Amino acid sequence: MGPGSSLGGRYVLRERLEDSPLSSSWQAHDDVLDRRVHVRAVSSDHPHAAAVLDAARRAAAVEDARLVRVLDVGEDDAITFVVSEWLPAPSLSHRLHGGPLPPSQARAVVGEAALALEAARHRGLHHLRLTPDRVHVLDDGTVKITELATAAALDGIDVGDDAGNSMDGEQATALDTRDLIALAYATLTATWPLPTPSDLPPAPQVGGHPVPPSQIVTGAPADLDTLCAQTFAGAGAPDTPGDLAGQIAPWGRERREERAGGAFPHLLAPTPRPPLPTAPPLTPARPERQSSSPAPPASPTLRLPPAAAPPTPPTPAAPAAEPVAEPVAEPTSVLPVQPAAPEPASPTAPAVPLGGLDVLYDDLDHEDEHLTPSADPQARSQTRTVLVLVAVFVVVFLSLAYCGLRGLGENAFVPAPHTRSSASSSSTPTPTQSTSTATTSSPPAGPIQVSTASGFDPQGDGEEKNDLAAKAIDGDPSTQWTSDTYKTAQFGGLKKGVGLLLDLGRRGPVTSVAVRVGAGGGTFELRTASGDQLDSTVLAEATDAAGTVTLTPKQPVTADRLVIWCTQAPQVSGGFRVEIAEVTVR
Repeated sequence: MGPGSSLGGRYVLRERLEDSPLSSSWQAHDDVLDRRVHVRAVSSDHPHAAAVLDAARRAAAVEDARLVRVLDVGEDDAITFVVSEWLPAPSLSHRLHGGPLPPSQARAVVGEAALALEAARHRGLHHLRLTPDRVHVLDDGTVKITELATAAALDGIDVGDDAGNSMDGEQATALDTRDLIALAYATLTATWPLPTPSDLPPAPQVGGHPVPPSQIVTGAPADLDTLCAQTFAGAGAPDTPGDLAGQIAPWGRERREERAGGAFPHLLAPTPRPPLPTAPPLTPARPERQSSSPAPPASPTLRLPPAAAPPTPPTPAAPAAEPVAEPVAEPTSVLPVQPAAPEPASPTAPAVPLGGLDVLYDDLDHEDEHLTPSADPQARSQTRTVLVLVAVFVVVFLSLAYCGLRGLGENAFVPAPHTRSSASSSSTPTPTQSTSTATTSSPPAGPIQVSTASGFDPQGDGEEKNDLAAKAIDGDPSTQWTSDTYKTAQFGGLKKGVGLLLDLGRRGPVTSVAVRVGAGGGTFELRTASGDQLDSTVLAEATDAAGTVTLTPKQPVTADRLVIWCTQAPQVSGGFRVEIAEVTVR
């Protein structure tokens, strides 16, 4: 087997990427779909060839954009092969030969990889052989994980209860979580902390454990550094890949490098919170330092606004200033006043000596008595009277307004429905009259303009004859969008379906979608999409569709992206293919 060899009658081997006695990896070309693919070829003499095929089939059922899709599996002339999508980017190990990643990118790579393995764990699958060689970062930042379960199967490792190299699910989950933390170590230091094979140089060891990343590079995030140190020292680690993703989240541009309180690990001190702001206390002037000749101590002063005339200064009560209370929310509290540095006197705000006054008050009226001694109690009483009158006026006005509005609603004039009265005057209404009444009361909803249409193939190469998709919404039934042609109605067993994605341009209610199909006999579903992912809810379905079929949800659905999803392709000349001539959304 060499360059130019063909597997399965369609995969032509082009370039050997990796070779071992009973296994090899190739860049190949799919002659049927005219695309590059990756092929893992295993000799049928390999003791685990059957396990590799089984692991590949199970991995193909896991739907996650971060996991490389398995496109096909098979056997050809004593060769077992697994076909997966081709990645136009080198491995992470190759990138790390140029040095560590920036901390923010390292966190994102590990977080995305953890979410991918968590999705696999929920389907009962584990990687068990995760290294930087099996992680790829595309130019747009997308993280891709290769050889889910198949690399471990090739080494004879599986998850089960049998003897040998099998392990239970809990052990497999712990192994994947540890390898993810090792991946974090590698992205921060460009070294590999585990004994498993890798293209990276081994991490330095102290006492049989890898040193923390912060001892190799500067700027390692504190939480990732502590996480690596604790894990490889045997001091504990997150339980699952999902737990790890939650503990290092968030990642991206808005990532704050301080840890969230309570997340693992627990060695970092919490960030201290600043004290709540409080109202500044009234500060008396600091008494002047006494000279050698005795002199009376200076009394603390209070700065009053320019409009207030300085009252007659009282005689100082004692050499030391007594505490002065600051008005606060609690009217019976007294706050001690700390001495402060003297302030320059303002020409418009004369100082008023307070002497040893104890300002103690019960309400704002008492505060006025101390701060403005010349206030007239009779004026304060008049102010309260005015406030009471204003409140009474507001209550009366609101009551009158309520009564007026209520009377208006009860006495509103409603014109008599002339159509209904004329209809009731006739003892035997004609069918024409009944049809007219129904048409007038429930006018049909107009079509919704579809902004764009595109082929939808989330389980394949991501697109499906996009150049023809606009023909399904051009208003011309003589033109149509078609999918690729497949060997079976179930798309050759490579995927669960293909579809046509309709972008409405804005979110709004949708009551029905009329689909005019070309070839008849297919099964169509109406679904929505979130980004490039197909939503699981089937809103409507039509089997053995022919001509124009209307997909009507039980209730109107609010959406901006609809998918006409075909799960069984109609038969055409030369195979099976989906054909949609026109789509009308209402």
